[in-house]
Amino acid sequence: MLSIKKQKRWLNFWTLSISVFLILFLCGSLSVVASGETIVINPGHMDGVDPGAVNNRTGIREVDLNNALAIKTVATLRASGYNAMLSHPIPGNPDLPTLLDTKPDYSVYSKTITEKANEDGVDLLISLHHNSGENASGYELYWSSYHPSVDLDGIYEVFGLWPSGESATLDNSPSKIAIQSKELANLFNENFKSLDYVPCRNRITERDDNILRRTSMPSVLIEAGFVSNDAESLRMADGNNQQKMADEILMSVNTFFENENKPMTVDRIEASI
Repeated sequence: MLSIKKQKRWLNFWTLSISVFLILFLCGSLSVVASGETIVINPGHMDGVDPGAVNNRTGIREVDLNNALAIKTVATLRASGYNAMLSHPIPGNPDLPTLLDTKPDYSVYSKTITEKANEDGVDLLISLHHNSGENASGYELYWSSYHPSVDLDGIYEVFGLWPSGESATLDNSPSKIAIQSKELANLFNENFKSLDYVPCRNRITERDDNILRRTSMPSVLIEAGFVSNDAESLRMADGNNQQKMADEILMSVNTFFENENKPMTVDRIEASI
């Protein structure tokens, strides 16, 4: 009889211990957001190496706009439960995660970023740029049907897509990720129409941009407006406007992943002990 009592006491002790552990674990994890799809945000160009387009009248540089928009976009996506990260370390990063631990050699910039993204099984890559072209205005979207790491059928060359005059490689039987890239570009185009600081040019261009064609996941390049346009460059440098675009990127990504729900947090888990 004494042995049975001891066994019951030990059973009660371990039951209580496990219960306390679970309660402490749940209470200590209220702010943890469940991981979602992995998204890499690539700010185009590189500070100290290639500033991209520069407006000498306003002093605004494309690389600074790219970096600022990328930081806001990653923070916004992460706040909504996505495993979002910058492609590489950039100035002003408030400790957001990066795909690469160090800045890549700029001579193999796109290759280094995309190889790592492909290796890690990233779900989506978005490259952020700002355009140049006299007083032109508005945003544009680019996607590539050509993804040689995924599909080499239906490849052909076309001229007129690059200002340099070189040919672009396209695919007349695009892979699934290419089709998804085009779908996301269309989502961006429609959702960005609500932005009140930059107009829509309704340009969704199929082109073999270096970083797009190298990915084995859906990818889109956003030209978020024209640095060369004085008034537009100033509007794009406004943090509030950058956040507006980051919010529309989130809305588009939500639709793309059919993920309209709020992020699941531990305080919404019901558990009984």
